[in-house]
Amino acid sequence: LTKISILTSVTSIGDYAFSDCFTLTEIFIPTSVTSIGSSTFINCISLTKISIPKFVTSIGSSAFATCIKLAEVSISASITTIEDSTFYYCSSLIEILLPSTVTSIGDSVFSGCSSLTKISIPSSIESIKSSIFTKCPKLTQISIIQCKIKRLDFIEDKFLVFKSDSKSETYDTLFCFRKNIETINIPPFIKKIGSSAFSGCSKLKQISIPTSATSIGKYAFIGCSSLTEISIPTSVTSIGDLAFAECSSLTKISIPSSVKSIGNSAFLGCSPLREISVPFNINTEGIGLSEQVKVIKKDK
Repeated sequence: LTKISILTSVTSIGDYAFSDCFTLTEIFIPTSVTSIGSSTFINCISLTKISIPKFVTSIGSSAFATCIKLAEVSISASITTIEDSTFYYCSSLIEILLPSTVTSIGDSVFSGCSSLTKISIPSSIESIKSSIFTKCPKLTQISIIQCKIKRLDFIEDKFLVFKSDSKSETYDTLFCFRKNIETINIPPFIKKIGSSAFSGCSKLKQISIPTSATSIGKYAFIGCSSLTEISIPTSVTSIGDLAFAECSSLTKISIPSSVKSIGNSAFLGCSPLREISVPFNINTEGIGLSEQVKVIKKDK
């Protein structure tokens, strides 16, 4: 089976309908279709392009996951939500345009899209989940489609920032930025470093976290293999799971007394790390420290 033309009487394509059709290279979806189910084309490893008709309003999670040859996607202007893992590990996808109708982007939507270099996203996004660009090492161009509602922006050609409060004038959450930056100063209005914000930024050597920041999300710096040290300000109260995992050059870090919780395996794989100072009340079991690390407990 290499080509499929769906009948014009069909209005929906069900879950797993064409999953594991390994030889499928081409499919025609008629304008009668209004919904595409979850995992509909998962593992269609020979599919190279697809056009989603203009009347499709919903696409299920993992719909095109691991379509490793999928290079061209045209998304319907009726779509409002991009569900979790929709394009997960579509490793040939180079560029994608999200229409201005999209208001929600799920978790890991573009995770593993290792060829993705450019994406356009509307400013009116109301909800954006974590890890959307994990393992997208070539992503260097993010364009914002300016809409009447402004919740998302890409500033200084570096930062993808989001307003967690729609009524606020301030972008308070940092999600991701260009993966090829070596030095960065996070803007002083950022309160949350989002999940996977700097994941896979292998060239990042130096970073300055502002005193406005209160939390460091899970996977925030995972895989920042060139980062040697980091200073966490006293405004930070929580550090998420695997936040600094696989920072294989990290030699120095001090956790301020303001931190009340450190997530599981936060420092897993930080092999050069030999000493860490943590607040007195922090339990260091399970945070990923090797036996060689000297733990210094700070006074209450």
